[in-house]
Amino acid sequence: MAFMGRGGFPSIKNTGGARGGGGYHRGFGFHSRIHYYIPITNTYIAIQIILSLIIVAVLAITFFFTHKPTIIDPIESVKSGFINSYLITLGVLLFVTFLSNCFAKSEKALIKLLVGILVISIISMLVFFMQKVDYDKTYTYNKFRQIYTQQFTGKSTNTRVDIGLGGMSIKTASEYYISECMELYRYFSIKVYAIIILHAFINLVLIYQLVKLLKIQGKRNKMEKDDLILFDEEQNIKI
Repeated sequence: MAFMGRGGFPSIKNTGGARGGGGYHRGFGFHSRIHYYIPITNTYIAIQIILSLIIVAVLAITFFFTHKPTIIDPIESVKSGFINSYLITLGVLLFVTFLSNCFAKSEKALIKLLVGILVISIISMLVFFMQKVDYDKTYTYNKFRQIYTQQFTGKSTNTRVDIGLGGMSIKTASEYYISECMELYRYFSIKVYAIIILHAFINLVLIYQLVKLLKIQGKRNKMEKDDLILFDEEQNIKI
């Protein structure tokens, strides 16, 4: 009586009856190892759709929003290594989160897993962000001028015509090289900040899921407490 109307759990169904020898059948999927503890609400579906769109947008920016260089980028390996490692980190976090949702044995276990994933995710986001800040301080106009001096000392210093959004201008070889390096670095920054926005949204989704889980756990604890009180009242036991 205390459990009437609870819902939300697999029930033991009598398919053959005790006398008919059919025994009890727990239903298809009762012993399934895959669990999912978050109700599929419209809000959660909307968040998943937005997250998918952001992932697509970030991938599009990362791989298609590029500037065709007219020089050899001196720090191309640094930039590609940074972006690739960041994307791999996000991929691993998403994969581990998916596995945790599917194979966690209980809500408490899932909460612990998601808290660990969220902590690691926040730390990794801060690490990559601080690394990007360090790059911003390192790769400045003076740094690219120093690179040009080291690579092209004694070589031609002819002027070049630079045609951009601001119009046409005549620059020396060093000025043109530095300008191109700065432009390439700006495109790199756009890609990185797009990935950071995606990472922040993933953290928000994890926080949302944790909040929902904690609310469900709180309601379940309250239900168990109510059931205990009802049982004690039926047995005329005072706590």
